Amino acid sequence: MFSLHIYRYQTIFIGIFKLNEKRQRAVDAENTLRSLMERHLTKEKHRLALCAERMKGLSPLEKLSQGYSYVCNAQGQNIKKTDQVREGDLLQIYVTDGQIETYVTGTVKLEGERGQSPINSNREEMMKDTKKIEQAASLEELFERLDRVIGGLEGEELSLEDSFNLYQEGMELVKCCNRTIDDVEKKVLALDENGESHEF
Repeated sequence: MFSLHIYRYQTIFIGIFKLNEKRQRAVDAENTLRSLMERHLTKEKHRLALCAERMKGLSPLEKLSQGYSYVCNAQGQNIKKTDQVREGDLLQIYVTDGQIETYVTGTVKLEGERGQSPINSNREEMMKDTKKIEQAASLEELFERLDRVIGGLEGEELSLEDSFNLYQEGMELVKCCNRTIDDVEKKVLALDENGESHEF
């Protein structure tokens, strides 16, 4: 009879020990999952911060400070080609600290026909792509598009107007990346069964 009681206690003790072991394993797994998710979020936030910093350096104002200028006629139309102006036309040149007004005294056209540059071709592709920003399936797709826009902005053949268009697209992509990361972070916090808030 006494040995039967000991056997029962041993069985109960072993059962409790195994349950505690499983419970600890579940806690460890939860901590590992949270730690891995935090690492992923931190990595993506860092990646986004680097892209945002690169975008700042490629802003149209930065282009102006490097010696670029924006030229338009009296009607405000951007001038890109010599056949857009005639002798005597008033032109306005925008630089970093103001505006210069000048008159056309003559034009010199480059010899040979210039085809569409690869940069402009890429820019048109990016324009089409970024019109569907909100339909992007993943954060990785958004980052890929952002990398392409940054690559386009780093090209030296872009006009100020083209630079601005790409810059605008890039900033939209940065916002989308931010929103996506924030959404994931909120979902992770909502999954915490204890209702505890964890800083990432």
